Amino acid sequence: MLLSSLIISLSCAKTKSENIKTSGFFADIKVTGSNEGSTYYCSVYFQVESGGTYIELNSGDAVTCNGNTMSKSVLGSIVSYSTNISAAAGNSVTVTLTRSGENPYESTVVIPSLINSATLTGTPVNSVYQFTKGSTINLSWTPTSVTSEYMKIYLEYNYQESKGKTYEINDTAPEDGVGSFSSTQTNVAGEPTGSWDGNISFYRFNEGTIATGLKGTIKSYQKKSFTITLVD
Repeated sequence: MLLSSLIISLSCAKTKSENIKTSGFFADIKVTGSNEGSTYYCSVYFQVESGGTYIELNSGDAVTCNGNTMSKSVLGSIVSYSTNISAAAGNSVTVTLTRSGENPYESTVVIPSLINSATLTGTPVNSVYQFTKGSTINLSWTPTSVTSEYMKIYLEYNYQESKGKTYEINDTAPEDGVGSFSSTQTNVAGEPTGSWDGNISFYRFNEGTIATGLKGTIKSYQKKSFTITLVD
């Protein structure tokens, strides 16, 4: 799935921004943090409509995050812009697209609350949580008091070198602060014995406001992960 998605993305074309009116831009903007410290990663992709041709800024067009110049990266036909910013939970972040002869396009998002007291069933050994295959994994965390924020939790593991499973819990606003992965989600019948390595990742999201005249999305999230092993 991931490999095929990457191949499809690499095969998409790219074009210069001078060829595209702003009304044809679709912006995918994310401000992400690792639930600690004061540094956040701001990334932007511009495409011709959602999932279309990537747009490379030129002819004086530029994008900044909280005033910081964003570096361009090109992988095949995928063009992205990114920078690190100093910020904290609760801060507002502004991503600005500037184009010659037009007013700036300012998209904003508030960084969500830190993920506090996130716990899994059991006790880690050398920072790795061990669970028996077919057992239930219970989760808990401190719910946010911000009504616009919501949580997604992912269980991911490989049961063969190139085969794996991913399961998702959605805790929509207002958050409940509890969840679990069931016994059927922690085992794959008929697959090899031995240890299956993976992780459980908590994401707390907040949606922002995209600039008027610009299509797309802007969101921010905190991420906190735990390494796990499923054993016989």
